[in-house]
Amino acid sequence: MTVHIGEVHTDVVPAAAPGPAPAAGRGGAGEAERAEELCAALDRARWLAGRVAAVGFDD
Repeated sequence: MTVHIGEVHTDVVPAAAPGPAPAAGRGGAGEAERAEELCAALDRARWLAGRVAAVGFDD
């Protein structure tokens, strides 16, 4: 479906259906890797939050 608003033209495309659920079972190594990835992502998010924090400003 195409939408026209003034001079802006865009196409709206429906989102893709979610993929199949992962197979149930005991994937110990996969779970550990996923936990490490999540911890790394949280550390990165904390670092970015501190980087953009307005410290020392009177906002």
